[in-house]
Amino acid sequence: MTIANKAAALLQLIRFDKPIGTLLLLWPTLWALWIAAGGVPDTDLLIIFIVGTFLMRSAGCVANDLADRNLDGSVERTKGRPLVTGAVSTGEATLFGLILCLIAFILVLFTNNLTIMMSLPGAALAATYPLMKR
Repeated sequence: MTIANKAAALLQLIRFDKPIGTLLLLWPTLWALWIAAGGVPDTDLLIIFIVGTFLMRSAGCVANDLADRNLDGSVERTKGRPLVTGAVSTGEATLFGLILCLIAFILVLFTNNLTIMMSLPGAALAATYPLMKR
């Protein structure tokens, strides 16, 4: 598989072509930032939370596909997902998801201590959600 094909498969894994999930998460995030700031939040916080929302939604898609990898092949809507087709291996998906989370956590380190501490249970919820929908 070429690098371009692998990159395309990873983009498919994070549903890059379907931004509605990111937008649905971003909307309440931006509202919370505006309310907490009492107006327009600092640009650096906006960037951190916008990029972080995209990264964590992407990591959530990876976690979902890892949890459902043995079921997705039996469902018409999901049978073409990269883990089902073999375009991305379980190990590659796991590593990619961890890298996405690590980058998101590095971004959180540029915020205050309360936000850093609150990010830990948030990450745990994101990681376990796919297992709880059964």
